[in-house]
Amino acid sequence: MGAISGPRPSDPGAVAKADQAAAKITPTEQRIKKANANPALWDSKHNDHEAARKELREAVAANATPEERAAMADAPLEEHRSAFGLGDPDEVVLPKAWLAEYNESYSGWERDFLEEARVHGLDSATVRDLRGAGIRLAIEADGRRVSDAAMDAFAEKFKGRLKPSQMAAIKAWWRGSVEGGDAS
Repeated sequence: MGAISGPRPSDPGAVAKADQAAAKITPTEQRIKKANANPALWDSKHNDHEAARKELREAVAANATPEERAAMADAPLEEHRSAFGLGDPDEVVLPKAWLAEYNESYSGWERDFLEEARVHGLDSATVRDLRGAGIRLAIEADGRRVSDAAMDAFAEKFKGRLKPSQMAAIKAWWRGSVEGGDAS
């Protein structure tokens, strides 16, 4: 017969140690553990697979140490792009003739956006699509305030992919930083 692993109920010392170890788990670590235990995470054909993957990404991002957050805040644009498998915006998003000006004058906003996307554990496809839609929205606005109708249409494209609170944060950031601030 094989050995029994784990503490035996008749061993109070072992049970107490197991209880102490469980008590040291932070709420975010518990969230990660729960997300990893979700069967939908491990079954790509499960209806809730993408939601389970999203929850795990968000839980891992929430568990970042202060040092990891500081390093992320200090990371250059290229590192943030690399985290999502991105490079320069392609010609479908940004005309090639405008790329140098974009990288020189506006990429600061992209860096800020990508940092927040990493902090919140967004997936690469959503980040790629948000970046592209944001660049196109800025081109269409051509230095003017984006209308509420255009902003609502932008939000509608991402309904179901972002939480309402995440889209509200993006809108607030856009209004305050892009329309009201500079990209440096």
